[in-house]
Amino acid sequence: MPSKDVEAALSVLSQKYESEEFAFALEKLGGGYQFLTKPAYQPSIQILLRQHSQKRLSTAQLETLSIIAYKQPVTKGEVEQIRGVSCDYSLQKLLEKELVEMQTVIIVGQWSSAMGSYVRYNSGSGNSLSSRFHPDRYFVSLFGMSFVKYWLT
Repeated sequence: MPSKDVEAALSVLSQKYESEEFAFALEKLGGGYQFLTKPAYQPSIQILLRQHSQKRLSTAQLETLSIIAYKQPVTKGEVEQIRGVSCDYSLQKLLEKELVEMQTVIIVGQWSSAMGSYVRYNSGSGNSLSSRFHPDRYFVSLFGMSFVKYWLT
């Protein structure tokens, strides 16, 4: 097929998808063409994608989240020791979904044998260092809980 015919067809398609009835347009990018969401529709699409991604948690993510929720604040190494496998990917996805938060702790002092820094994880935002499973509204609503039983240590 001659390149002139391809260019003409792409031009027709591009004009067709510029109309208001379509939420996407055909754009020329990097020597090729791609369908992209029109800027006016991007906020709505982002909300839908965020809701879709938040609904699905893998078994590994649920296990990791339950360990963090019960043992928080907890380090990645502690979670991996309990699960017996690496939890890098699960932690990354839980952070993206804002189900856990990272907290960097820096230990300094002349008498401390554990000087340095490390990262601890909590479920939800606003947790203090001494709190035990105190999830925020987002965490609770995501799982459809109307009340939460607090664990005591």
